[in-house]
Amino acid sequence: MAADKATPAKSKPAEPQRASSGTTRSTGGKKKRTDFPEQAEQAPQIGQEDVEPSVLLPAEVADRIRSEQELERIFNLTPDMIGVAGTDGYFKRVNPAWEEVLGYTAAELLSKPFLEFIHPDDRQATLAVVKRLMAGEPTTHFENRYRCKDGSYKVLEWRATPAHHGMLYGVARDVTRQKQAEESLRASEGR
Repeated sequence: MAADKATPAKSKPAEPQRASSGTTRSTGGKKKRTDFPEQAEQAPQIGQEDVEPSVLLPAEVADRIRSEQELERIFNLTPDMIGVAGTDGYFKRVNPAWEEVLGYTAAELLSKPFLEFIHPDDRQATLAVVKRLMAGEPTTHFENRYRCKDGSYKVLEWRATPAHHGMLYGVARDVTRQKQAEESLRASEGR
């Protein structure tokens, strides 16, 4: 009687699945061991009933790797400052343009809350923008001043996207010279 019943499934860490081509795919989390391979093959792969099992083909993997490498090159070579910040107020990633414009290393920028680099007079307005972004409101343009390593300030013009998975994504451009030229023009017109 008891021998006719299946034993309860035991959980063990998920192991990647390997296709004959050598491509692997992991379901993540834990998988259940079962004595019913037909049912196991038909079970959802990621814990969702509507998920179809899939295997990445080597060509797809190669395409993804190429795409990631291209994006990484763009990230590293663009003269614009690209930053990813967490909702905790710290940068999680910055591109090399930050060091070129402000003089700080990436490690220095990641080690302090980003508000510490913003001019004190611009902090409240910046916080208001961050709150709107965290609420999902699009913000296409704003400016603030960032302190350089030498103590001077640069005016940055920002484009940012709403929070996604707890991260804020922004691109800044140094517009300090443009602002200085505008001020000089206004001053000369006022004479």
